[in-house]
Amino acid sequence: MVEIFKTTNALRSRIKDIPDTGLVPTMGNLHEGHLKLVRESLKQNQTTIVTIFVNPTQFGKNEDLDSYPKTLQEDLEKLYRLNRPDEKNLIAFAPSSEKELYPIKPNVIFSIPHLEKKLCDLNRPGHFNGVMQIIYRLFKLIEPNQAYFGEKDYQQLLIIKCLAEEFFSEIKINSVPIVREVSGLAMSSRNNYLSDDEKKDALILPKTLTNLQEDFINLKNNCITSTQESINKLIKKDPRWQYLELLDAVNLGIPSTKSKKLILAGAYKVNSVKLIDNTVFNL
Repeated sequence: MVEIFKTTNALRSRIKDIPDTGLVPTMGNLHEGHLKLVRESLKQNQTTIVTIFVNPTQFGKNEDLDSYPKTLQEDLEKLYRLNRPDEKNLIAFAPSSEKELYPIKPNVIFSIPHLEKKLCDLNRPGHFNGVMQIIYRLFKLIEPNQAYFGEKDYQQLLIIKCLAEEFFSEIKINSVPIVREVSGLAMSSRNNYLSDDEKKDALILPKTLTNLQEDFINLKNNCITSTQESINKLIKKDPRWQYLELLDAVNLGIPSTKSKKLILAGAYKVNSVKLIDNTVFNL
């Protein structure tokens, strides 16, 4: 059984005094990547709350807010089919209106400059303010013990961790590895926009990241410089790259010999669809 709530008041009344809660925020159109987050929460918490809400504040002008897939009934059916112990509670919160979470237009702007101004923020100004707007509201409303996020949106993950550290230190932020299609393409709701041929074309993204990582590991000297040179050549050769970067995975800063963990992150456009992916590795 999945309990469904559509208003903040009803949800607040239901979860009042529940001591052991996991939160999985989503924008719906659930795929195996989302379900993996839910399974992790079900393992670790008595009650799991999955939010299904297409958050308008994280979409910029001319982005796909109006066309973003909304599949609430299918999403609920996928949650129904999850295997879980009978004593575990699974709750879906699907607000009936934006006003449930945004009763007034937001006036406060969130910003974490050292984690922004790069990667996804370059072409989506204000996007991460919108992400923090909704996460702040969900954390305040639900007060979970733990929250679960995928590592595909790595920049977002670091930003949410930073937000939680400052305002919600009692909430544990859990990261879950990327779930991929059989082909190797990272699962994303935006994959639904792609034809079969376009999905094959999109494999340039994960294959490039894998190749760059392997080359980096095989190089004995000047790995960072050599990898950056390879990246520059790839970007010049193919204008569909929105970005392709090698960064320190801890703070998204410029990597150095002191870095202990690196990330290769890329965004690649297939026609009008922008896909993101990354690979993180220890030095």
